[in-house]
Amino acid sequence: MKLSNLLFILLLLFLAKTTSIQSQTQITPLIGYELNRTSAVQNYTNRLHKFRVRDKHEFPLRTYIIGFRASRYLSTNWLINTGFTFSTHHFDADVIPNTGYPGWMSHQEMNLKRLRFLLGLGHEIEENIFISLDLTVNHLTGYRQIVFIHENGELSLSSPMELSSRLHLGIQLGLNWRINNIVLRPHFEFGFWNLKNRTKQTATKPITGFGVSLGYLFEW
Repeated sequence: MKLSNLLFILLLLFLAKTTSIQSQTQITPLIGYELNRTSAVQNYTNRLHKFRVRDKHEFPLRTYIIGFRASRYLSTNWLINTGFTFSTHHFDADVIPNTGYPGWMSHQEMNLKRLRFLLGLGHEIEENIFISLDLTVNHLTGYRQIVFIHENGELSLSSPMELSSRLHLGIQLGLNWRINNIVLRPHFEFGFWNLKNRTKQTATKPITGFGVSLGYLFEW
């Protein structure tokens, strides 16, 4: 069973197990914008000169996100949270000399799709103001392409290479401010563990960043 299917089943079980504690299920569709940072690490062997190369490129990721959050009260002030968000990322690594081919430079373009599942707890610190701490599981897929640039301006593109899927874990701290049914949510996420494919030819560091989203609260 695919990870995304398993996470969706867990979410349905969470929503179906509704009790009569205070309000019932709360769902907030949302759209937002994030400023993230990560890095790509290229591991490869130069067979001509017989040495291994490990290049690390830092870069920002700016992207829109869409998704939803769902919550249910456990007590008067405590909630359990879950949800999904989806985003796409495109970035270019720095231009570096190509040691195997004099006169040529190269840089790497990567395109990622990011599906993020979260599960955590929320606490109402004041009326209509909630703080939350969530564990996030990020599932990333995509492809990379290497662009070769000659010193005379000539360009050469490699064929797009599909990246094997990868999993990152993170911790997200957020603040929900409710104005009637409008929810404003700034959040910070720290990516701390690359669960899968950290030793592949092109590995990506867990994503860390800040974002803000706007949603509409439905409850019943």
